[in-house]
Amino acid sequence: SEEIAAAMAEGALALTEAHVAVSTTGIAGPTGAVPGKPVGTICFGWVVGGVTHTERRVFAGDRHAVREQTIVHALERLQRYLDEI
Repeated sequence: SEEIAAAMAEGALALTEAHVAVSTTGIAGPTGAVPGKPVGTICFGWVVGGVTHTERRVFAGDRHAVREQTIVHALERLQRYLDEI
């Protein structure tokens, strides 16, 4: 869930000397889908400048494709949030 992704990112900051954190959680597949959460559902958490951001996306493709899209999206959003501060 987005709440878990937020808690993961906030927890990473609480346990380290980092200034930003990124987290992802979800169902990359090929199994694991549940009602309302199909394979490819990924929740993101970012903490930048003391502000927590979350997002839920559904990516298409096999496990490898979902994981690659997850990484790219997480880093692109991180860059956007960093540019805003």
